[in-house]
Amino acid sequence: MVTWYSSIPQPTDLISNSQAQLLTNNTSVNTIFNDASNGTFSKVYLQNVGTVTVTPADPASVFHALNGTGATFNGHPIPYFLNSLGDFPLIPDLQVSGSNYSFTIGNMIVKFGSLTGAVNNSTITFATAFPTATLGVWVSGGLGGGVQPVININASSLPLPTTGFALKIQPSSAVNVFYLAIGN
Repeated sequence: MVTWYSSIPQPTDLISNSQAQLLTNNTSVNTIFNDASNGTFSKVYLQNVGTVTVTPADPASVFHALNGTGATFNGHPIPYFLNSLGDFPLIPDLQVSGSNYSFTIGNMIVKFGSLTGAVNNSTITFATAFPTATLGVWVSGGLGGGVQPVININASSLPLPTTGFALKIQPSSAVNVFYLAIGN
């Protein structure tokens, strides 16, 4: 962790009073932005995590870190980008609930998973809801022996909801279904 003296120098300080703190601040800037093997201003070092309390107004934005909560980065920092439109993760942190998975990168949300033994009017429920309606859903599945049934989203689920959807399967025997849903 780098040290930073934010109140140096004071108007009444002589260089002899604040030289050590100024040198420490310069060393901290060097540590945060420079990498000896990659050159000057080749990295940004985020040493703490936390939410930004004030949303920036355009054209300002904030690069910060929050601890992940999913299976991939639980308790470990991941980078976020905050601007007037929202606070967006820059790398995916996979969320898992049974055989349902999701991640967010930027403002794109991806959900995918499977439903074993689905029959006509089975419901796929997303592990977490989309904030708004999904943009697209793809479903696929099959029976043993290469039989490929027709699998569609049941018309009662349209327009695509935020929490999941019902399946229309023909023939209506049990199949394993895989889905992919994308939204924001």
